[in-house]
Amino acid sequence: MKIKDVIKHLRKKVDLLKIIGRVVELKKRGKYYMGLCPFHAESKPSFVVSDNGFFKCYGCGAFGDGFTFLEKHTKQSFVNIVKTLAHEYGVQLAIGENRKFESETLEINNNKMQICFKENMQSKPLDYLVNERRYPISLIRKFGIGYGGNSALFKNRITFPIRDQRGFLVAFGGRSILNQLGPKYINSSSNHFYDKSKILYGLYESIPMIKKNKMAVLVEGYFDVIALRSMFIPAISSCGIGFSKDHADLLWNYTDKVILCLDQDISGQKAYEKNLLILIARGFTVYVAKLERKDPDEMWQEKRYEELKMSVLNASDALIYQIQKTLLEGCGGVNFRICAIRNLLKFIRAIKDPFILEKYLSIASDILQESKENLVQLLKEGFKQKDDFIVRADKWTDAEKLLLQVAILYPELIRERHEVLDVKVNSELSETLVAICSKRDLLNIETKQYSDLAMATSQLWDQDYHEISYEFAQEIIEDWIMKGKKKGYRDTYVEIQKGIYEATKEKNLEKVLKHLKIQNNLILSQAAIEKAKLLEQEQEFERRFRMNNNYHVDGLCSENDECNYEYDEYVNFEFHEK
Repeated sequence: MKIKDVIKHLRKKVDLLKIIGRVVELKKRGKYYMGLCPFHAESKPSFVVSDNGFFKCYGCGAFGDGFTFLEKHTKQSFVNIVKTLAHEYGVQLAIGENRKFESETLEINNNKMQICFKENMQSKPLDYLVNERRYPISLIRKFGIGYGGNSALFKNRITFPIRDQRGFLVAFGGRSILNQLGPKYINSSSNHFYDKSKILYGLYESIPMIKKNKMAVLVEGYFDVIALRSMFIPAISSCGIGFSKDHADLLWNYTDKVILCLDQDISGQKAYEKNLLILIARGFTVYVAKLERKDPDEMWQEKRYEELKMSVLNASDALIYQIQKTLLEGCGGVNFRICAIRNLLKFIRAIKDPFILEKYLSIASDILQESKENLVQLLKEGFKQKDDFIVRADKWTDAEKLLLQVAILYPELIRERHEVLDVKVNSELSETLVAICSKRDLLNIETKQYSDLAMATSQLWDQDYHEISYEFAQEIIEDWIMKGKKKGYRDTYVEIQKGIYEATKEKNLEKVLKHLKIQNNLILSQAAIEKAKLLEQEQEFERRFRMNNNYHVDGLCSENDECNYEYDEYVNFEFHEK
């Protein structure tokens, strides 16, 4: 029996009064049955069940049939509800068709939710999309954007329908529009048919454009996809997680060219490097679109449509862009050049085609003014580099890596606060810090041999700590010094306890009293330090509180200000490989 027939059969066969009567005490009133609503607290009955198979609460607005009631009451999925009722009412489901059954029931349920979400698109969410995000109603309807309303998972969230590559509606993404607790973006739970690492938002809708232009544009968010697709640019994004190898395999079925068009903030640049590595390893030809603003959605909101389109049309070869970036990053001195070149080589190393590898090594040699032989040698070292140091460096804590980056960027701070050297850390990091304080180079210039310290620097340069400010660096060092003092206090306290234990075993009262006195002084001194620290924090809080209360922001729009926008017609897009 087909799933639609199963559901239709169950709707006729299911006794709604019996199902609801298990939960609610119903009393007949004329041709209706009434009781206290199970979905909200009430003292007078407002929950009505009719004989045509539907219920409605006039208190909270809950409405639906037997399936809806069980979903709301049991919190189970629609698929499980249908299976349970089929078993209860003796409707047979073929075992071999279970997966198909689940797929069809999931799609039916999601389509039902999509209808509700679109009906919820009223004044508040429309105002957010039209006036704040500057998307016209025609686009909102075209892309099926809805509003979660009071739904359990997507309450007060804009909803985006997510389809797999076959076009089946498998999930929803949600974006909060209020300053509510919790993450800004959420997605439906994973299941057999919705694996976030294997689904790309916008892929199904963009397939015709991808085939026509022979490329796809990878962006970060749902709104970025909509901004570009509104201009007929084939944009896609992952759903709440990073771009994965599975995503690359999926995309490979439709194109071998990708333009990366990611946010310009730190997280966006980190995602750019990760995605670039995955795509190169899979064999893609990769381009990068350089945006003047943070992301495509932001440029859309500013009505910079032509500039956004041209940024994509003029996308540069991503590896050449990476080589040019390496040249700039290496301007800070020898150590910076080492780190930048090693970072570049991890991308070149990922190239599988030997002819393409040779091509980019030649380009890197020309731009960086570095002999091709040296680059090849470094590339070979990268393949062989399995020594213990690198393995150990991988196991460093984030705090240790952060301290090393501070030492590289602001060596003068390490020299000024040399107490940081007293804090016990791993031997490689200690060696690096001592080298920096004694102004030793991380590279032996004459022999061109990379020391362990240079390897440490290059190994950890992949981390996203380039943007550490001077003030934050000072805080990091102070935290390390405080950590060392606390550890020293704990170690001393343990030694005193050992002394007391040994003296007690020896029955030496004089030694016991001596250790107790030392312990008491230690505790008092630590308490004084903590008290002073608390007092300093209170004073800082009071200072900030006074400053904030005297602070006034001008120039904000009042509630009565009109927010007008103009919407240009879609622009045609066609990408030509340069």
